[in-house]
Amino acid sequence: MLISVVNILLLFAIAFMVWRKQSDVLKPWYWPALILRICGGLFLGVLYNGYYTGGDTWVYFNDAMAVASLVREGWSDYLDFLWTGHHSSLPQLGEVPPRALFFTKLTSVAVLLSGGNYWLASCWFSLASFLSAWFLVREISSIKSSWRGPALFSFFFVPSVVCWSSGLIKESLAMSALCYIVIVFLRLWSAKRISIWYLITLLPALWLLWGLKYYYLAILLPVMVTEIIMQCLIRPRFAGLSRYADVLLWVVLFMIPVAIVSVLHPNFYPQRLLDVIVSNYEAFHAISEPHDVVHYPGMAAEPSSIILHAPKALVAALFRPFIWEASNVIQFLAAGENLVVLVLTFGFVIAVVKGRNPPGSSLALPLIMYFTLLGIFLALSTPNFGTLSRYRVGFEPFFILLITSRNSLLRWLTARLDRNNKALVG
Repeated sequence: MLISVVNILLLFAIAFMVWRKQSDVLKPWYWPALILRICGGLFLGVLYNGYYTGGDTWVYFNDAMAVASLVREGWSDYLDFLWTGHHSSLPQLGEVPPRALFFTKLTSVAVLLSGGNYWLASCWFSLASFLSAWFLVREISSIKSSWRGPALFSFFFVPSVVCWSSGLIKESLAMSALCYIVIVFLRLWSAKRISIWYLITLLPALWLLWGLKYYYLAILLPVMVTEIIMQCLIRPRFAGLSRYADVLLWVVLFMIPVAIVSVLHPNFYPQRLLDVIVSNYEAFHAISEPHDVVHYPGMAAEPSSIILHAPKALVAALFRPFIWEASNVIQFLAAGENLVVLVLTFGFVIAVVKGRNPPGSSLALPLIMYFTLLGIFLALSTPNFGTLSRYRVGFEPFFILLITSRNSLLRWLTARLDRNNKALVG
């Protein structure tokens, strides 16, 4: 009981100290966004414990409890396991996949801190995820104030983003690291001062994201490096560069960091990557119901085949399952959100066609490249609708940020509400 009280007080104290230092117009949204994120993590635990009768989050927690129990034999045994991943009393963890074992080790720290309480450990993960997203939204708002609303909505009030970036799951910590990395990128991009603290803390963020979701980082890094080179070196020297020339040069430069990243992990070797995509696709099909997966007939581990199925994969990553594809309550909720996102996308396309540019012409391209490439990769290799709904959290808030930043439908709705409000007041 005492440990629980101490944890709750610590959680509140950290949240309160951050809130007290806020001084901009975002401050009123702080507590609603935090409470929603905490509730999202708790809901995740209830969902997996009740509706799914088990799942990743509880498997991670139980494995972490076993790791944390090594402390009883001595801190040296526990620390040795964190370093090596092996212990004679935990032979069952020897066959756990590397990324799952990495997350289990991290979770064991939260388990020790919370006294073995799943719900408190979940709250710590949710707080970490919230704070990184909060500071990212502040950074985005500082670059351009008109992005404030879209950023706030995208990271804190989209149901699937709240659910799948909260609680005791890999995506929660992965999004914490990803948001922090993007903060550093935006500060470099906007020529803000970068203190030594940012550089020191960037290293563990990169390590954390690589250990949890290395494919997020494999796409994010080339995108950021390319945009930094363009923003800091190319555009200042070629001020008259046309938009089409800018895009073409960006794409050409992008190939260089992509080539470098391709040698950092065996799964990124060109042929190996294609094999991994196809083998994962086949594995998911083998364990999923036919109506619960995306089908890519005849897909093979060949560049032409992957390119052929890429458009369908991108549509699946962004908008599926559709309403008519939903077969249970969870899928209906996901499909309902996807329908809203699809409508917002049409509004964004209309705005672009009318000449209203997306948020910052230079930032739009890296946003599009990131969610397009990651979306295609995830939809091809993890075609199961449930898994895809969870994994897309790595790019979904960035996609929704883009389509809500300049949107004809939202402009029309805002104008309509303003007229109705004036009529009521009058």
